[in-house]
Amino acid sequence: FRNKLIMLGLSLAGLVLLMVAAPIEPDTRGQLLSFLGIMLSAAVALSSTTILGNVMAGIMLRAIGNFRVGDFLQVEGYFGRVTERGFFHTEIQTEERDLTTVPNLYLVTHAVNVIRSSGHFMRASVSLGYDVPRTEVERCLLAAAAAADLQDSFVHILDLGDYSVTYRVGGLLKDVKSLLTKRSVLRAEMMDACTAPASRSSRRPS
Repeated sequence: FRNKLIMLGLSLAGLVLLMVAAPIEPDTRGQLLSFLGIMLSAAVALSSTTILGNVMAGIMLRAIGNFRVGDFLQVEGYFGRVTERGFFHTEIQTEERDLTTVPNLYLVTHAVNVIRSSGHFMRASVSLGYDVPRTEVERCLLAAAAAADLQDSFVHILDLGDYSVTYRVGGLLKDVKSLLTKRSVLRAEMMDACTAPASRSSRRPS
C-alpha cells in the first residue's frame, strides 16, 4: 500500500518535471501545467463519487488504523474476520466461511466494532428461578467459563424478574480465531453446568 502511494506521487512529480524540462514555449508550458492542475482539482472534486470515494476512504482507514488483517469486525449486518484490505474494499470471512467484500466507503460511514486478535471478552446470559441459590449459580457459571477456556471470568446479575433472575457470565478469550465456535461451546457448558442446580426451574439461555 505504501509503495503504491509512493509510485503515485513519483509519477505525478515526474509528469510535472517532464513538462518543466520539455523544450516548449513558456506559454504552452504554462497552459499544460494549468491543465494538470485542473485535472488534479477535478479528481479531488470527484472524490465523493463511488470509486474515488472508496480510495479516499481506504487511505483514511489506513491512517486511522482501527483494525488490521486478522481482526474480527462487525458493522451493521456484517460480521467476520478481516482477510484482506485493499484500495477500494475490505474483505471479511463470515461465520459460514464465505468471503464478503465491503466497500471502504461503507466502513467509513458506519460504526465499526472491532474485535482485536489479541483477545476478546466473550459473554452469555441465562435466566434461572429464585429457587436456585445464587452462590450455586455463580459457581456453576464460573466453572462453565473455565471449561470454555475463558480467563478472568466473572458473573453479573443483570435483572431481577418476577419469576427468574438473569445472570451473565463472561471472560477473556485469548484465541480469537476460535471465537465463533467458542460462543457455542460457552453456552453448551452453561447448559451442562446449570442442569443439576436448575433442574426444577425454567432455563432460557440467550
